[in-house]
Amino acid sequence: MACCSTQLSAPAGVRRRQQRLRCVVVSSTAFEPPALTRRAALLGAGAAVLGATRGASAVSEVQLLSLGDLRVAPVGVGTWAWGNKLLYGYDPRNDGQLRETFNTLVGRGVPLLMDTADSYGTGALSGRSEQLLGEFAAASPAGSNAVIATKLAPFPSRLTAASFVDAARASASRLRRQCIDVGQAHWSASYLPLQEEALIRGLGDMVDAGVVRCVGVSNYGPKALRRVHATLAARGVRLASAQVQYSLLSREPERSGLMETCDELGVRLLAYSPLALGLLTGRYDENNLPPGPRGLLFRSQAREVSALLGTLREVAAQRGATSSQVAVNWCRARGTLPIPGVHTPQQAADALGCLDWTLSTAEVAALDRASAACKVQATQNIFSVA
Repeated sequence: MACCSTQLSAPAGVRRRQQRLRCVVVSSTAFEPPALTRRAALLGAGAAVLGATRGASAVSEVQLLSLGDLRVAPVGVGTWAWGNKLLYGYDPRNDGQLRETFNTLVGRGVPLLMDTADSYGTGALSGRSEQLLGEFAAASPAGSNAVIATKLAPFPSRLTAASFVDAARASASRLRRQCIDVGQAHWSASYLPLQEEALIRGLGDMVDAGVVRCVGVSNYGPKALRRVHATLAARGVRLASAQVQYSLLSREPERSGLMETCDELGVRLLAYSPLALGLLTGRYDENNLPPGPRGLLFRSQAREVSALLGTLREVAAQRGATSSQVAVNWCRARGTLPIPGVHTPQQAADALGCLDWTLSTAEVAALDRASAACKVQATQNIFSVA
């Protein structure tokens, strides 16, 4: 599938958004003037600075972002791999490594968004990601630094608002929390309008029942997002977030107008798969592919993205960073809160390292050009709707 044209390197909506925004320093040792963010555009200037006093590992200031009534670091993490045998070869015998990963993340001392779902986990392991997060957070002195967002799937058995509230309560039990920080619709049930209506009512009911602090959606496009926002606003419930696939190889939110819609409505845009399932980490090429389904996906893409990977490596070398960090911070520069997947302590440290610096305007432009020149894009989520 053809990738974005060169015009996508600076779509009008992105340019207007960037012009409205102000610069903020997230590290006292930033290499260049930080890239523009949309922090001031969302919910006023609602951000707080968290310094080294929050934890021994927090050696630089982190500018927190608003997410509903929450404050979170500008980079979070995803936990899809925690329990996923099919794509990531999950083995319960490696739960100790996942615990170390969790402790590395919360040990930074910042409120870190950690995204999960009630469907994360293969087969009988469904819900395993939530269970592990709950177990690790309960056992860690720094567990309260985990700001947990979970997604609730519109399974065929969930046809009423009450069934979605019950699902949220079940997730809260697995997470060992009385109240979940963010409850999200995992995907739209637009194929069954009555279920979609129940799902959105259920989001509002979760807030009213005190099961979640705030609500969001995942895989919704701009039209569907407006409908959800209006429905919730009519009952006094705020839509806090919209989670969508976004990376250097997946720029549909720019083309569709979703980014502008989020800005207009005051909805925080979360970018999942900012590393394109690992393709943008620089670890893989056509002669070195991961095992399983990801290797099959990458086989047809690796050669076409070699130039983009080269640009990532160049910027990374100049920064003393990794290609993964450059790709994630590109998403930040585009005004999103990226949530790269992590399942090892090294990946956790890599994600946290993104908090200490931002890309310059020139670096963002170079990455935009390399992205626009790609002839392929990442495999798109089949659950995404307009």
